[in-house]
Amino acid sequence: MNVPETFFSVPEELRLLILSVAAGVPLGMCRDAVRAIRLILPHNRFLTAAEDILLLAGYALFLMFFASCAARGHLRLYYVIGNAIGFTIYSLTLGRAVMSALKAVLRLVIKPFSLAFVLLNKKIIPFFVYSNNLFVIYIKKTFFLLRKYAKVVYNKTENIKRRNVKRVGEKNKA
Repeated sequence: MNVPETFFSVPEELRLLILSVAAGVPLGMCRDAVRAIRLILPHNRFLTAAEDILLLAGYALFLMFFASCAARGHLRLYYVIGNAIGFTIYSLTLGRAVMSALKAVLRLVIKPFSLAFVLLNKKIIPFFVYSNNLFVIYIKKTFFLLRKYAKVVYNKTENIKRRNVKRVGEKNKA
């Protein structure tokens, strides 16, 4: 009896598992690229979440392409497990070495710039603090010099007849 190509044989499934384990390594490299971007340009939680969502969407596309190209469109759970195994192996071996080397290079490259930035900050911050204080003093003088009009309260019925009108506020004597 001739069976159509709907089922994989055991060697084919083993080959697909090994391919999925091997495909976990580039996924780990993509994650390391995102981690490198985070090391170079630290940012807030929103951008970190957006990067993680893009990484997961990329993995979903990769899984779809892997299933359609290598496995005739059949998606199996062991592809994901194989990717996780390959990703873990990469992260625990080569990924650690790559990230530690990247951190060392960034320390060597960024350290002179950070020292220059600190020195520049020490020179520039007093200027900005002084100019900010001048600006605040200018605003306070402006509000002080503006004329404050006396307010007349017309809320009560006897005040409508202009009796017992109270003046609220004071006029400036300037």
